[in-house]
Amino acid sequence: MIDENELNRLATKAQQADAAATEQAAVTEQTGTGDQGIQTIELTLDAEMAMMLNMILNMLKPALPSLEQIYTPPVIQALSESTAAVCNKHGWLQNGLAGKFAEELALGAIVIPVGLATYKGVTADIAYNKAAQTTQEKPVEPAKAE
Repeated sequence: MIDENELNRLATKAQQADAAATEQAAVTEQTGTGDQGIQTIELTLDAEMAMMLNMILNMLKPALPSLEQIYTPPVIQALSESTAAVCNKHGWLQNGLAGKFAEELALGAIVIPVGLATYKGVTADIAYNKAAQTTQEKPVEPAKAE
């Protein structure tokens, strides 16, 4: 059964997922109509890695809450900067981390936490309704023949 604290925690996780989507949307901005199309903002590899780690963290936190204590902002920054330095040294990922799948990865970062929260909520609702139905329905004893 989901109590009010669990609902609040799930709502917070959904807000964090929305924040990750907003962060991703800030990378690409619409610049009008017609031939202008979409203008992309170039990110450094370390900034892109930090953003990707944050998206993955926000996606996994509902299922694995301990990750939030492990992957703090300084840890994410250190991981992304050191990994980007090695990638730049060897010429790896020079076209970006997400490449042509950036939008799909951003969608997954939103859909997976929302889907998990929905599954947990619906499962808890079903369990609650079954428990309430069980307590309301008391078996009727059969009449005794005299």
